[in-house]
Amino acid sequence: MNAFSARARATRERGIRPEQVALVVEKALLARTPKTRYRIGRDAWTTAIAVRLLPDRVRDAILLRKYGLPPGGNRPLKPIAGSSSAAAHGGS
Repeated sequence: MNAFSARARATRERGIRPEQVALVVEKALLARTPKTRYRIGRDAWTTAIAVRLLPDRVRDAILLRKYGLPPGGNRPLKPIAGSSSAAAHGGS
């Protein structure tokens, strides 16, 4: 998880300045017919394009790699044998 924490911290440090967000909010508030969505920053545009072009599993794999997490990190955890959760789901 240290790799994930370091990557998340780096992302936060290069994030969007509050002034940029305020300008877009002001634009939306003053618009006669505001858009339903406003994209702010390079990552927002990249994400919007990826959502349209890439299947969910490909996007998930990219995010897992970006944050240094192992492939298949989105699989549900197996219940621990003998726990109440395991019994409720047909486990032993």
